[in-house]
Amino acid sequence: MQAALILISKAESAVIKPGLKSHLTDSECFAFYQALQRDSILNLQLLKQKYQQLELFLNLEPQQSNSKFTDFKADGFTLLSAVDKTRGELYYQLAEQVFRKIQHPLILAAADYPFLDSEVLLETAAALKERDLVIGPTSCANCYLLALNKPEDFLLSLTARNSISFLKKVLQTAAEFNLKSHFLPEQPEINTFKEFLYLRGRLLKSAELAQKLPNTLKFMQNILC
Repeated sequence: MQAALILISKAESAVIKPGLKSHLTDSECFAFYQALQRDSILNLQLLKQKYQQLELFLNLEPQQSNSKFTDFKADGFTLLSAVDKTRGELYYQLAEQVFRKIQHPLILAAADYPFLDSEVLLETAAALKERDLVIGPTSCANCYLLALNKPEDFLLSLTARNSISFLKKVLQTAAEFNLKSHFLPEQPEINTFKEFLYLRGRLLKSAELAQKLPNTLKFMQNILC
């Protein structure tokens, strides 16, 4: 199926999570999330080689133009720029911006999600054939993945988007229009040092996962050698 995928790269992802604060320095935490984002880009580039009908977009905030984010090799992506007051406002701006260009189902995904790979995206695409809305695991009303089969239904309804979380508005719209939803299996975020070590263990034990996250594995090996 044809779809437009928007990879959301936010500088705020480099903010140290509370559980990592006593274990990683600011620069180390920044490098960790940067490695995750690079691997997400790499996996999508490989997926694009298999599925040419997938249109790829990458969001870079204006302040990232003077940051370390500029060395991303984003071949195959159309670059977007959007300024947000809230995460919901950013999602809305990007969805509206891309849907004006391409009248296809939209997939919005956080670039620092560690397991954003072909399996997750293929399950999302398969679900969109039968469902109107696909939602990935959420944290504090933020989602790492949100897919809309009928973007126009949501974009027309999300008028008071600043007064309520974007995800909650999307769910309310889905209920209002009696749209069918699909929820992806839960996956851990890397918020604590324990989860950080758990991810490293998985990378070392699984050759397949290590191939999907080469930058992340290299960073962890350097930090924890």
